[in-house]
Amino acid sequence: TDGMSGLSPIVPVDAEAPIQLAPTESVTFTATYEATQADIDNGSIENIAQASGTPPNSYDGDPPVAQDDETVNIPQEPALEFIKSAEPGSDVAVGNEITYTFEVTNTGNVTLTGVNVTDEMPGLSEIVPVDAVEPITLAPTESVTFTATYVVDQVDVDSGTINNSADATGTPPDSYDGDPPIAENDETVTTVAPA
Repeated sequence: TDGMSGLSPIVPVDAEAPIQLAPTESVTFTATYEATQADIDNGSIENIAQASGTPPNSYDGDPPVAQDDETVNIPQEPALEFIKSAEPGSDVAVGNEITYTFEVTNTGNVTLTGVNVTDEMPGLSEIVPVDAVEPITLAPTESVTFTATYVVDQVDVDSGTINNSADATGTPPDSYDGDPPIAENDETVTTVAPA
């Protein structure tokens, strides 16, 4: 018997029920289980099962029960992919507005919470998610897009380019004992050549 939720029926191998075992004899049973995202986020799958049998009627004690447990450890690999783009990406002048788009994808195998983008660029507007509500949670393969805007000034035009770096971060499950994933992306916008 095994009370694990999601476990398939437990079936004997090369034997038919009802099963009788003489002393020293043994029988093997098998069952299957499909790992879930919750299991991966937990980092392991723990399972406890019991074996029991009925002794002869002449025995006046309790039936024997044996219990064993098994833990399957699951490697956790949190990771993020970060793609940033700027529109327009060239030929901007003083007063033009640049829209930065930040696309963050969970490329690991665990769920990430509190996914966020940070950008220390002076003058950049607030970075806001598109079609998502913070705090943001991403399951593996899921993505979220953020946007922010920036207005070109004379210093940018005199420099000829606008360089910007941003970081994407997310928090892995509590069962993960490593460092949270950080993805960095750079973007350069070319301005019009000063006269």
